[in-house]
Amino acid sequence: MSWGSRGELADRPGARGTAVLPALATGLAVASFLVVRDFGSFLVAACGYASAQSGLAAARQAGLVPTGERTGLLAHLQSTLNAGLAVGAGLEGLRCAPGRGRRISGCSRWTR
Repeated sequence: MSWGSRGELADRPGARGTAVLPALATGLAVASFLVVRDFGSFLVAACGYASAQSGLAAARQAGLVPTGERTGLLAHLQSTLNAGLAVGAGLEGLRCAPGRGRRISGCSRWTR
């Protein structure tokens, strides 16, 4: 299937209908990080997330938002995503802080 025919296929359900599948795939990929235990699984989950997120971003830009509001909304979405990543990284850092790693599953191999 060529890229052109995929675009035509996406035009049939509209931008909102096209965004549903990558949104579900993104959520599934994020949830899969909870069960990842080795590097190979992590790599598969990360690639799945990147692909789904890319498709979702394209669907958002394609028509979910009126043209004049796109830049502001996409900036807001990116800021929200960045804040969520920062909060998650901070919480994981606290969870795996030195002295706490031995009691919490998943952190013991990075602490003494």
